[in-house]
Amino acid sequence: MNLKFLYLLLLISALCISCSKDEEPSDKGSTSPQEPVYTTFTDAGEVVVPGVLPANFTPRSVRVKGDTLFVANTNAADRSVLLLNLTTGELIGRIDSWVRKGVKETFNAEIGDMAVSDRYIFVGMYNSRINIFDRRTLQFVNAIGRSDGKWGDDIYSMTHCYGLRECGERLMVRDKNTIRGYWIYEAVTEPAFRVPWIGKVKVPEGVGYDYQARIHGMAEYDGRMYLTDWYNKSVQVFTPSKMEIVFGEETHITSDAVFKYDDIQPLGLLAYGGELLMSVQKSGKIQRYDPETGDLLGVLAEFPGKE
Repeated sequence: MNLKFLYLLLLISALCISCSKDEEPSDKGSTSPQEPVYTTFTDAGEVVVPGVLPANFTPRSVRVKGDTLFVANTNAADRSVLLLNLTTGELIGRIDSWVRKGVKETFNAEIGDMAVSDRYIFVGMYNSRINIFDRRTLQFVNAIGRSDGKWGDDIYSMTHCYGLRECGERLMVRDKNTIRGYWIYEAVTEPAFRVPWIGKVKVPEGVGYDYQARIHGMAEYDGRMYLTDWYNKSVQVFTPSKMEIVFGEETHITSDAVFKYDDIQPLGLLAYGGELLMSVQKSGKIQRYDPETGDLLGVLAEFPGKE
């Protein structure tokens, strides 16, 4: 089976599982292994990652940049971000701990989602924190959101990270019932936990992001964001660049479109090859959709139920 197709199935399967001013970003996380270790991609589409027991492997988010596969493992026994070479299957990097202000830190809460840009890796967690790492060195760069136990409701705080995508110069975050935007340049230059959100969009009334928020998907394609609404059987589409920039205040944005489906409940979502790939509840299928119209184009893969 084609290796690129296998990683695509892994990615979709992951979708289906589905404020102190003096704090400065510093130090680094653990990096690549000293000796090459190779990952096995099986004909069944499974991935065996070196050093990670199968029982401890729960991929929550999978991303691809160039020839590198990024996997966020949210299993409490081994929370980490793994970097694999798509061509060889080699494990080329791993982040599971880092040091900030002389204190060792780890992914101490469930990972909600991950975004990967040309320079950075963003890892969002359910404790209202986004950790940022340098993609080349895997060093810790900064942190957004929760300020060491101070939850609050100011421009530096946020709620659970259920969706995370880079879109141009913005980092877009989906929580239970809002969508927030951050300037990426501020996210990596402001003091830790003092990164302000530039706008917060309250989703339209009746949109079910706050209904079992973990099972909703988020994708970016051609400068637009797509969010699945399992509860209302739809996909919401909007353009982040249209978001009014109002620091610390709620802003407004009108959906570009709403794709409604009568017979399916959308779950995981991925933009790939000019199409939207969507996992559908209780169908055993990954289906292909037109990102402009929302129309069904065909079936990418089907997973028969057990006899």
